[in-house]
Amino acid sequence: MLYLHPTHVTLNTTPLPGVESIAVARKAKSVITDFTDDGPHPTFADVPERLTTLIIKRRVPEPDDAFASIALGDELDLAFRAARTPDAPHALRVSARTVITGVESSVASERECAQTITAVAVSTDGDEDPLTVEPVSTLPAGAN
Repeated sequence: MLYLHPTHVTLNTTPLPGVESIAVARKAKSVITDFTDDGPHPTFADVPERLTTLIIKRRVPEPDDAFASIALGDELDLAFRAARTPDAPHALRVSARTVITGVESSVASERECAQTITAVAVSTDGDEDPLTVEPVSTLPAGAN
């Protein structure tokens, strides 16, 4: 899933400005397949271990001291809102407990810095999906 121009992005409740996109990648960490003697194709497959990775891309006009100290291995709560368009009446609130696996900074242009933060989402019990996605209304209370 790709969330373009998410709003209200926070890491441990601290606002993370300038986020352009958050990509969610889900990959099999291990795959079990079983074959029979009837042919070359698997007759059973399972994915007992799964990895959910988040890639946060942002641009800021100057280096950001608030997140200069993000370190590999930090366990942080990520939360954000995303909608199909900025004026859409409904949005999604996405949250996850994450462990930072990469922080890359670069010069995007003469006036902007770019940063890519990569994290692995962790489950509370190993069984629940580490990513929570909830619908929310973006309309003011009482509006239709």
